[in-house]
Order: sequence, then structure tokens, then C-alpha cells
Amino acid sequence: GTPMLEAYWNSGRSSKNSFGFWGKHFSTHSGVKQTIYEDNGLSNNQLGGYYNQFYKDFTWSTQLMGKWDKYSYYGIDEYPASYGDSLNDIKKPEPEENWYRQYEINTSLKEKDKKDLGAVEELGLRYYNFSDAKGALENYMKLGTAWNLPTGGVDLDLDVNLTYFNTSFDTIVATKQSYFTAQAFPKVTIAAGDVLFDFGLNLYSNNFSNSAMDSTNYNMRFFPEIKVEYPFVEDVLSIYGGIKGQQQHNSYRNLTLENPYVMPANILQPTRTLSAYVGLEGLLSSTTSFNVSGGLRNESDLVLFYRNPFYR
Repeated sequence: GTPMLEAYWNSGRSSKNSFGFWGKHFSTHSGVKQTIYEDNGLSNNQLGGYYNQFYKDFTWSTQLMGKWDKYSYYGIDEYPASYGDSLNDIKKPEPEENWYRQYEINTSLKEKDKKDLGAVEELGLRYYNFSDAKGALENYMKLGTAWNLPTGGVDLDLDVNLTYFNTSFDTIVATKQSYFTAQAFPKVTIAAGDVLFDFGLNLYSNNFSNSAMDSTNYNMRFFPEIKVEYPFVEDVLSIYGGIKGQQQHNSYRNLTLENPYVMPANILQPTRTLSAYVGLEGLLSSTTSFNVSGGLRNESDLVLFYRNPFYR
């Protein structure tokens, strides 16, 4: 069977605060059939809650969440001849399992209207603790800020973020990796006649250390953010194009979200992306719109999964 349950509860309408809770469960008990490890079900569980407090000039929001997931390695579709003539003749061994536990808190302050908090638009803090059955442990923290600064008649939007996470793997060679990144992302929007220009520069300062290699590396990354938009027919059809780039951290938690069967003890390098694009967007009718785009993308240090050679 594959039971799935979801439950939500939210408070009534109020001008002062709001809060709520949720829970989710999904599991399979039989798993993948006709394999050596047949009893290979999985289980996903999540509990969370939120609280919002409304003030005159800003809103304070907080979310708490816990996740408990279990995955069984379902094995191969082959079996040794000594096990019998068929999969039904053998006593199937119990599959190897891995579980993941995550505890997370997010809290933020966000202005209600522009300039209510002066130059500050939003402040946010995120923290999570992530672990697995193999002895891996990851702690992640991010401080995010958004600012709006007047500069000579043009508003400068500025995002400043500080990210730190450390990950330890208890494998044959125990390792501990840590990453600290300071990001600054200034951007402005300028109108020249009917043409709209967005200019930005995404800057990252990275410091990475790896105990297994007894090394510490420092680097800086720069990515442009440029967008040009021109209306062919006002409020009906526009053409746009641009260039944008970013850096994405590859934490152990993020890898398990993409592939829960990934083995621990990975080198957690960030992925760098730079893309150029053009597109058309517009209205076909009062109820139908469209957006068509295409371009090129270049990615460095992209995460790719491959089969562990020590396992069939």
C-alpha cells in the first residue's frame, strides 16, 4: 500500500496575528518488486507550523519544520545462483536503509509599504540541522537582507547575504567541510524612452575548507545581470533579452532532495551558471497571455550522479 495523509489548520482572520500547523505523511510498504531486496519501502514525514505578527510598519514571520524520511536501497534485479532457481525460492535479506532528519527555523521582518523601515526592505534568518543514519551531520545558516537605497534619483536595490554551512561525513576517511559565502547583489532599473534596462552585478566571496585535504581555498565570483525590454505594442507585445549568472551551493541536504540514494562523503563544490536569453511575451486576449523564450546556458561544477562502482 501507499498511504498519503495531509492535514492543515490555520487560525481565523485577525489584524494582529495569524498562525497555523501542518503535517504530511507518505509511505510505501512493498517497494520495488522482483529484486533481491524486495522489502524496500520508503517513508516521508513532515510536521511544521508558522506564526505571523502584524505591526504598523512591518510583519514578523516565523516558520518551524521537522522532517523524518527513510529510504531502503532496493538492490539489483540479479541474484547469485546459490540462492535458488528463482527470486521466489530464496530467503530475501533485509535491505540496507538510510534515514534523514531535518530541523529548520526561518524568521524574517518585512516592511509593509515602501520606506516604512527606511532603507531596509527585509531581514531574514534561516537555520537547519540535517543528519542521516550514516553519521553525516550538516548545519546551515543564512542571513539575508534586502535594501533600497536612493542614489541620484535612481533607486538602488541591494541584496546582501551571508551563508555558512559545515558538513561532516563519518565514512572510511572522516571529513569535515565548511563553506562561508558573502554575497552582494546591487541592481538598478532605468527607463530610456520606451526601453527598460535592468543592470546588476552578482558578487560572491567564498571561503572553503576540507579537513581530508587539509586545505583552505578562497575565491571571488562575478556574474552580470542585464535585461533589456522593449514594447512592440504597448501593453500587448514586448521583446526582451539579457544575461544573468549566479552561484548555487550544493549542500548535502540539497543533494539528498535530488537523489535520496546518494552516498555520503561528497566534495560539496558550488555550481556556477551563466546564461543568455531572448524572449517574447504578450497578450492573446483579455484572459490569455504567453511568454516564449530561448537561449544558451553554461554551467560549471554541475552535480552529476553516477553508480557507485562498489555496488552492483
